[in-house]
Order: sequence, then structure tokens, then C-alpha cells
Amino acid sequence: PNLNKDVTSTIKVLNYASTKFSILLKKYKPDLVVSFGDRFEMFAFSLAAYTHNIKQAHIAGGETTLGSLDDGFRHSITKFSNFHFPVTEIYKKKLIQMGEDPNRVFNVGNLGLDKIKKMKFLSKNKLKKKLGINFLDKNFIVVFHPETSKIKETNENFQNLLKSISEFK
Repeated sequence: PNLNKDVTSTIKVLNYASTKFSILLKKYKPDLVVSFGDRFEMFAFSLAAYTHNIKQAHIAGGETTLGSLDDGFRHSITKFSNFHFPVTEIYKKKLIQMGEDPNRVFNVGNLGLDKIKKMKFLSKNKLKKKLGINFLDKNFIVVFHPETSKIKETNENFQNLLKSISEFK
């Protein structure tokens, strides 16, 4: 992929999203908005809210993602925010080290864990029918999450993944 084209596309999305979010925030005038995570789309939302001087609560700040642009977006959202809800004590301490007011940083734990505990998982037979696949004796799932700070290596890394998978029968 052409890095300059990809960066330009991301910048265009940021500008477009910030503008649209700004219009919504001006229309609805919320007293507080909640941001979750570290993606550039959330950064656009947080930037718009910050520019409108709307209070923000940020969930999952203080984390680190190696090989990703997400850190910069996440830390910017942290600085735009008034209240912080990290998911571990380590991240809480990191936010305080970043200069956030300790009285506005609350370790709430991982909010997704409660949802996972309540989930009803499909049986193997129901999953087989739903997906229309036949399971083998041994199966595995592969997720490829490219490093956004190393976009030029994405194709090579993906090809290496495919080569590695092809070694399994």
C-alpha cells in the first residue's frame, strides 16, 4: 500500500468525522460525553467535544499498544478528558504520572469481562450449522491485526502469516 495515500485518507476521515461530530455536539449540547478507547475515529469525536468545551469521561486510558498509532490518539483523548476510567491499577498510576488529577481517575476494571460472563455461547453443533462449516479434530482461529505505525510492512507480514498457516494440514 502507498503510505502517503493511506495517511491522507486517514486525515480526510479525521477531518470529516470531526466536522460531523461538531455539528451533532452543537445541536444536542450534551453536558458530558463518554469516550472509549484509542482509535482515530474516537480521537475525532473527543477533539470535537474538547473544542466545544464539553466535559469528557474517558474509558481505557493509560494503556499502551506496541506498533500502533493508537497510543498518540489515546493519550490525546486522555488530555482532552476531565474524568478517567482505566481498567487496571497500573493504567491508573500511568494516568496520574501523565499529570491527571488523582481525584478524577477511577480504576473500574475491564468492563467487557462482565459482558463475557453473561454471554451464552453456541454449542459446537449450533456453531457448525450457523457458520456452515465442518470442524476437524483440531481447529484454530487466526486474527491479523496490522501495526498501524508500520503500514509498509503489512503486506509482507500478512504473506508470512499465510505461509505459516499453510504449513498446517
